[in-house]
Amino acid sequence: MYNSFGNDKGAAVCINPKTGEILAMVSKPSVNPNKIDENFEEYSNDKVGKPF
Repeated sequence: MYNSFGNDKGAAVCINPKTGEILAMVSKPSVNPNKIDENFEEYSNDKVGKPF
C-alpha cells in the first residue's frame, strides 16, 4: 500500500468491514511514531513534507 502512493502524499486505511479489524494503514510522508520525541523538531519544522 505504501509503494502504491509513489511520490504522492496522502493516507489510506484498509479495514475488514465485517469485524472492523484494521488490516493496513499508511501515511505519506511517514513519521516513525517510536521516534516522535527524539525527532520532534525535525518533524515539526518540515515545511515541505509536513508530516504532521
